[in-house]
Formats: sequence, structure tokens, C-alpha cells
Amino acid sequence: MSVGSDIPEHLERLLRLLTIGDEVTVDSALHGTGMTDLDHKTSALVTIAALVATEADSPSYQTAIDRAHVAGADDEEIVQTLITIAPLVGAARIASALPQVGIALGGGEVLD
Repeated sequence: MSVGSDIPEHLERLLRLLTIGDEVTVDSALHGTGMTDLDHKTSALVTIAALVATEADSPSYQTAIDRAHVAGADDEEIVQTLITIAPLVGAARIASALPQVGIALGGGEVLD
């Protein structure tokens, strides 16, 4: 990072380790073990956003949405997450995710 950066030293170190492909750091990041201070609900909503962005398979949505519900997220927050990422991922990705999200939310294939 640049000199005088406002990024805290521990985050700068983490970003450097990820950048160079440090095996332990990358493995921890890929397995979600202790790398983030995000609360469980926020982490679950970010996971849903990432699944939409990467066009994940149906079972992944069910797992992520169940995890979000357990963490305290309601259906409104899940849908708001989709609306928030829509300008970034595009309407086509949102539309292709809706059937899986609808099923995972318990509303059938299409959200009413």
C-alpha cells in the first residue's frame, strides 16, 4: 500500500499476504476461518451477494439463505441485498438467481 495510507497496519499486512498468495492466509480465507470481523448476519448476506455474482447452483442459495436466517436476517434484508448488488452485477444475474432465491425463501420458483 502507499505510504501514509489510512489502512490499519493489520489489514495492510493481510492484503499483502493475500496478494503474494501466502498459503496459510489464502487457505484461511478460502475456508472462512477467523479472517473477518464481520458479524454472522452481514457475512451471510455478503455470501448471498457473492453467490449471485458468481451464478452459483441452487443448493448453495439454500445453504446461504438458511445461514442468513439463523444469523438473524429476514427475507426483507435478503431481498434488499439483491437490490443493492443489482447495479453491480446486472439485471440478468439477478433474474437468473431469483428462482433459486425464491425456492430458498420458501416461496416457490418465482417470488410473488
